Parts: sequence; C-alpha cells; structure tokens
Amino acid sequence: MLLSVLILLGITALLIPPLLGFMNTGLKVVQSQELKTRQLYAAEAGVEDALWRIQNNVTGSDSVYECPALNINNNSVNANISKISPDTYKIVSEAVFNADNSRKTTIESYLEILDLSVFTEGAITSPGSVDIQPNGNIEGTVTSPYIWIQGNPLKTYITDPVEAPVSGWPSATEAAKIAEYYKKQVDTASPYSAALIDVSQADQRGPLYVYNDSVSQFFLTGPGLVEGTIYVAGNLELGGSGNLDIGGNTIFVEGNITSHPQLTLRGTGSIIALGNISFQPNSSSNEFIFLMAVTGSVNFQPTGDFVGAVAGNIEVNLQPNCCLQWVSPPGALNLPGVESNLIGEIKTWTIK
Repeated sequence: MLLSVLILLGITALLIPPLLGFMNTGLKVVQSQELKTRQLYAAEAGVEDALWRIQNNVTGSDSVYECPALNINNNSVNANISKISPDTYKIVSEAVFNADNSRKTTIESYLEILDLSVFTEGAITSPGSVDIQPNGNIEGTVTSPYIWIQGNPLKTYITDPVEAPVSGWPSATEAAKIAEYYKKQVDTASPYSAALIDVSQADQRGPLYVYNDSVSQFFLTGPGLVEGTIYVAGNLELGGSGNLDIGGNTIFVEGNITSHPQLTLRGTGSIIALGNISFQPNSSSNEFIFLMAVTGSVNFQPTGDFVGAVAGNIEVNLQPNCCLQWVSPPGALNLPGVESNLIGEIKTWTIK
C-alpha cells in the first residue's frame, strides 16, 4: 500500500512541471491572441475614422491625407487616405502596440464613392441611349453609347455629342444607398400621409417625409417655395398652376415622377426618381435644375427653354422642339459628392 502511494506521488511529481509549463504557454498564447484582436480592432477604428472623413469631405483636394493619430487599446493608430481616381480612395490604417513597436497590424482598403455631381457636368448623360426628336437644340455635352438623331440632322443642334460608355452609374445596390442618403434628411418618425402635398402651406414645404402604405400616388402642387428635401415613398405627380420654386433643394421619389405644362417650375435644385421621369412643365427660368432617373428613363418635353442637366439610366428621350442649355452647375446642389460623399462600395479589405 505504501509502495503504491509512493509510486503515485512520484508520477505526479514528474507530471506537474510539464503540465504547469503547458498551462503557462497556453496562457501566453491566449494573451497574445487577445492583444492581436485588440490591435485589429484599433486598426479597424482607424479605417472607420478615415471613412467618416471621406464621407464628410474632410480630406479636401489633397491627393494624400494624413488622419490625426489615435490611441486605441494601448495602440498608436495612424491612417492615411490616398485619392487614386475621382471616385476611388485607398485607406491604409496601421496600429502599433505602444509597449512593443514590433507588434503591428495594418489594414489596406480600397473603396469607391458614389458621386452624382459628375452627371451634372454635361447636358445629357445615359448609359443606355439618347433619342433626340426633330428640331432639338442642345447646348452642352451629350454622352451615351448610343445617340439617335431623328429626322433631318441639319435641323437638330448638339454642341458636343460623345458616343462613349458612361462610367460610375449607380448599381441597384447603390440606388438603395441614394435613397437612404435622402431619407436621412427628413423625419421618418413623423411621416406626412395625405395624398396632396401643397407647398403653399408652411408645414408641407420640407423637409418632409411623405409616406402612406395605402397610397401609392401622391400629388405635389404650388404655388410655393420648397424649403427642404421632400422624400416621397411612392409615385409623384407635379401639377397644379402657378410657380413651384425648388429653392436649391431636392425632390426625391422612390417611384416615378410625372409633371404637366400647367406647372411653372423655377429655382435651382434636383428632381430625382428611382423609376421613370416624364417631364413636361413650363420651365422658363435660367436657374439650373438637375433631373435624374436612377434606374429608369427620362421623357423630356418641357414648355420653354430648360437650363440644367438630364440623366437617365435606360434612355433619355427628347421630344420634338426641345431646347436644353447646360451651364456650369451651382456648388450648392444637394447631391452625394457635393457637400458630402456617399460610400458606394468597399472593394477590398486586406489585413497584414
């Protein structure tokens, strides 16, 4: 009996040192993994800070922008932003452990921003086609893979037709991000639910979120001045008589937009639909208006001269005798890429 106990004690004495060593090694591995994880979180925080700076145009026009240094999880974090092209950025974020400079984690990321302002830089833009009916007069660049001039070409004037592919047009995923961009500008907690939007009334001039799950067609009328973003969750008809002044704001519609000649449209601003736009108002002012059908087509037939830019995904169709004059757009248009950026897609996310 005594011999058995002595043998057991001897075996235990032999096993304890390696067991303790194994436990100590395991503890060091766990601690090392925890430090690595905390360092990864610190490097990711550097990327998030850089994304915020890109979204809010803090980087300015610099080709390389050094973000202010951060100290997170006992790591010094330094990130820089490089502008690779007008719509592509590279972010490099490095986290270095304060107690040991040899411990570091680097994240390299490439991303694209969604800049709608590029489509205001010419008279007409379409990645599909542009169909110009007889006797059209377009002063500005027309860019599309296919430009069709109907009737006698000598009776249609285009300053600068460019038959070429259009890059940077929003994808279906990015179209949803555009909607979210404008939805953040209105109070979705207090929707306006009536089918008639009357901007002659102070409480309907914007910012305004128009939503009613039992109404799909809304009607906006003037006269009046739009004073903030109007976001319509449905289709919108612009009608009535008198002047509707956009006032430098944006009317954004999830569905289709139609307008009628009885309405006189004035003021600088943007009219954007995810669907189609049938545009036929009386437009006689010299103020810049941007029209965009993100996933659909634009049927363009205003009464009077139109100053601004028109963009449509599938097609832009100019009816006979249309006059469109492009001028340099004002800097205050409420578009992604003007006062703030919209992250379109993060292409890569590499951890080193």
